[in-house]
Amino acid sequence: MTRPELVFVSPRFLFPADSGGAIRTTEILRNMRGGKFRVRLLSPATRDQQQRYAAQLAEIADQWQCWPASITPSAPWRRVPLLASHLPLAVASDRSLAGNNVVAQALAQRPRAVVFDFLHSAVLARWPLSVPSVLFTHNVEAEIVERHLQHATQFWKKALWRSQLAKMRRFESDTLRRFDRVVAVSARDADRFRMDYGVDRVDVIPTGVNLEYFRYVPRESDSRVVFTG
Repeated sequence: MTRPELVFVSPRFLFPADSGGAIRTTEILRNMRGGKFRVRLLSPATRDQQQRYAAQLAEIADQWQCWPASITPSAPWRRVPLLASHLPLAVASDRSLAGNNVVAQALAQRPRAVVFDFLHSAVLARWPLSVPSVLFTHNVEAEIVERHLQHATQFWKKALWRSQLAKMRRFESDTLRRFDRVVAVSARDADRFRMDYGVDRVDVIPTGVNLEYFRYVPRESDSRVVFTG
């Protein structure tokens, strides 16, 4: 029996999985692999990345399609013109016509559902979506921008972050409402989505720990305590 297809849209290439978001996403996908759905992963990537991490990609998805990244972290100056966008900078930098086309073509094949990873990935969608949709969030994004504003000391930085905060709140509110379901990383984030944006179609998937990789073996006579934060 053919398994139904789940399209999973990531705004970033997931390997190496060296950030909290990438680790959370790859572990979720790894545990979904071989389950109820046949997973098709869509993300930006270079040809070298696809070849170098082909084995890792095969562990988390049955199929993957990639498009060239429009802006790379090595060229931050290219982001400056995006400040004039109606979108927050973090979202505008993920816009990609090639990405829009890849996502649209995948959804035209009528998968059972589509999952957009991170709020930013919604910029790759063409609305309205034609299949059941889920937004897989990792943060309350406006809250992060708000912290930058609170800690900014220079006038021009405060003005910049104030503008970005207004854009992010508007984008986050509008985007969360577009999806059939929203997945939050914690009950606290889910509550913020409900209170700040009136979104009640929220489920929670807490971030876990890979106990096979992180095995705790207590020492017989070791009284040290290590705190990392």
